Amino acid sequence: MNKATALLLSAAGLAALAVKNRIDAAAVLPPESARPIHVDGLRLYVIEQGPADARAVVLLHGSAGSCWSAEQLLPFLTDRYRVVVPERPGQGWSDPPRSYRLASMTETVYEALRLLGVERPILVGWSYGGGVAMRMAIDHPGFADGLLLLASDGPTSTLEGHSEETTMRLATTLLTKPLLGPLFAWTIVPYVVRRFFARALDGKFGPDRPLLSETYVQRAKQIYSRPGIILAAAKEWLHEEEDVAQLEPYLSSIRVPVWSVSAELDSFVPQHVAEDLARLIPGARHVRLPGAPHGFPESRPEETARLLDAFVTAVGGRKVGIHGASG
Repeated sequence: MNKATALLLSAAGLAALAVKNRIDAAAVLPPESARPIHVDGLRLYVIEQGPADARAVVLLHGSAGSCWSAEQLLPFLTDRYRVVVPERPGQGWSDPPRSYRLASMTETVYEALRLLGVERPILVGWSYGGGVAMRMAIDHPGFADGLLLLASDGPTSTLEGHSEETTMRLATTLLTKPLLGPLFAWTIVPYVVRRFFARALDGKFGPDRPLLSETYVQRAKQIYSRPGIILAAAKEWLHEEEDVAQLEPYLSSIRVPVWSVSAELDSFVPQHVAEDLARLIPGARHVRLPGAPHGFPESRPEETARLLDAFVTAVGGRKVGIHGASG
């Protein structure tokens, strides 16, 4: 076999693999509870549940996330809160943005919330979503009633020491390159993600891994091995440290109640990041969850709901209980 024939066969094989991955990705549908809205020329998916006149709670997912990330938590909230779960551009099933920088994506999410008539919400951001919550509070003072930051990124976050540091640095190096990035993402990367998915779950959930149902695991694997979401995550990671570090000079301007929650067994975000946020944001409180992993909002939804109830009570307004009693 000559080189030309070998190259032709390789190209045909890659093309066939790309077609298969595109078909597989298209078969993975958004949650039935999600619907598309249009903001700044982009189609974003959002879940909106709960009483329309209840206190608004906005759940902001992490990187390589989607509105589906809140599926485990929603049943413990929607009897007493108006819960809104917007996707960031490029994540989940939403259209890719012109820019993956934190400030730009946050502005798009803010416009989506305004379009939905959300007023004075509690912003609940986990991991990268915590950066979105802080950016929104800085850029739009008076919009939110409070920030609940769960294992959030912060100005002192770095990839150094992250359990997936090698994977994330490799992804940002390869997948953000023009032409080369999409080629890898639409051919071999989905296979690699599926191959090492169990290890990624162990890193995110640690001792909570047995709490996840096989239905959850299979659904997560389908969603997060889709090429589009892989590319979006890599483009966010490319500037994540810089974008979150840029928040530091402005954190002192946040004038709403803030709880910065760290998870004791978090292998993604060190506990000192939550402590630093509590020190930098006036009046913020640091809360430490013993024995919890980075992904606790999904693996421990009932405990997370109780934490939110306690925060809402501290912020003020109607008292709520985990079973929905109000008064």
